Amino acid sequence: MLQNYFKIAWRNLGKNKGYTFVNIAGLAIAFACSILIFLFCSFQLSFDNFHADGDRIFQPYLNFSTKEGIKKSGGMSFPFTPNLKAEYPEVEKAARIINLAGVVRYKDKVYESFVNGTDEDLLDIFTFPLITGSKSAALNGLS
Repeated sequence: MLQNYFKIAWRNLGKNKGYTFVNIAGLAIAFACSILIFLFCSFQLSFDNFHADGDRIFQPYLNFSTKEGIKKSGGMSFPFTPNLKAEYPEVEKAARIINLAGVVRYKDKVYESFVNGTDEDLLDIFTFPLITGSKSAALNGLS
């Protein structure tokens, strides 16, 4: 009986070739889009999964209005982190990461310099392995 159903379905598909092509093409496109969306989502969710307590790490964003519309930025003002920890007791640790570039002139030579800075809490928030040194002394003072 099941074989009979397949024969009838095959005959109907053969009679309506245009309709069959549209249906199969639409199904193939839907499968391809579903797979691409799944791959994109799994790629986006795969970042920073190696950190312990990664589900408790958040990055605040600043939304601001411009002539073009609302824009989003991950950059905050310098006093944001200390104020965040002071005003919200549920925030256990907070760290800033600062990337600066500049030109350094020493005697007759000019160097382009890139400087990165952060707070001491960074190594308590993220579980990056240290190559040398200790975690407690890594971000104390200038280095």
